[in-house]
Amino acid sequence: MTSKSRIRLTKWAKGLTVMLEKIEGNIKVSKLREILLMEADFNQMNKLLFEHRMIKQSEKEKRIPDEAYGSRASLNTILVAVNRRLVIDIFKQKRTYGAIAGVDAVQCYHRIVHSLSILLCQKEGAPMSSLLMMFGIIQRMTYYIRTTFGDSKGFYGGNKDIPF
Repeated sequence: MTSKSRIRLTKWAKGLTVMLEKIEGNIKVSKLREILLMEADFNQMNKLLFEHRMIKQSEKEKRIPDEAYGSRASLNTILVAVNRRLVIDIFKQKRTYGAIAGVDAVQCYHRIVHSLSILLCQKEGAPMSSLLMMFGIIQRMTYYIRTTFGDSKGFYGGNKDIPF
C-alpha cells in the first residue's frame, strides 16, 4: 500500500505463527503456546511506540491505574492472581455481571481490540499516523504457520476490505 502520505513495507506484512511446548514433550494442541513472529524492525518500531514512549510517558504522568500490573516495577504476579480472585468474589457477592480481561498490549498487538486500542492510544498522545500504520499492517498481515514439517505454503489473513 503506497500513497502520497505513507508507505507500507511489504516485508512487514508477513507473520509466522509458531507453536511452542509449555511442558516439554507434551505436544497436545491445548498444551502448546502460540507466538507470532514478525519482522524484527516492525516489532521494534511497535515496541518503541508503545513501551518506550507511550507507556513510560503515561507512567511518568501517573495516568496508568494501580490495577494495571504489566511490566511495572515493584508489582508482582501474585498480586494479579489475588486481585482477580477478589474481583470475582465481589461480582458474586453483589450478584452482578462483570468481565475480567488479561490483555498484553505490549507484546500481543495482533490479539487486542484494535479500534479500542487506537482510541486509548490517542488519548495517551500517540500520533494517529503511527497507530494507523501499525494496526493497518497487522490487520492485513498474511499469517503463515510453522510446524515440525516446515512452514506452510498457504496462509490466512491477508488483504481484505474489512479485516477480521
